[in-house]
Amino acid sequence: MPQLERGGKYVFGWSQVSENGVIVIPGEAVGEYGLNPGTEVVLISGSKSSGGLVMAIKSVLKQSKMGVILTDIPEPDNQQTEEGTVFVLRDRLYCRTRVEKNDTLKLEPQVLEAFGIAAGDRLLSVRGSYIGLSMISKGLIVECAKRHFELECF
Repeated sequence: MPQLERGGKYVFGWSQVSENGVIVIPGEAVGEYGLNPGTEVVLISGSKSSGGLVMAIKSVLKQSKMGVILTDIPEPDNQQTEEGTVFVLRDRLYCRTRVEKNDTLKLEPQVLEAFGIAAGDRLLSVRGSYIGLSMISKGLIVECAKRHFELECF
């Protein structure tokens, strides 16, 4: 996993959003974050400066300081809530879904639209906190990554 700049973030590579909303999770990130097929995750919108999303395993999120999210908006934690339903809390979006076979996420059009992601977009998979994998669409890290042609695209 390359580090783009000395002292900078580590990245796994690019994940391109397919025409039908499928995003491939880089294999190294699958292993590091335990994002195996069938794993339930909560998607959290990225910051205004980075865009994209953070993918956090629900059980890990629950045990973190950010676990209050699931208390403040319990719908992503409710098994009766339909997967792919988007919720808003304090200017952030949240959505519950699962990792699919072949280490992918399949996001419905309304989820992509809500998160500001479109088919054809490239998301940079970045080592985030222990809570989740960041898949960002803009900002300084993305601009730096564009100069690294050796980064794999999934």
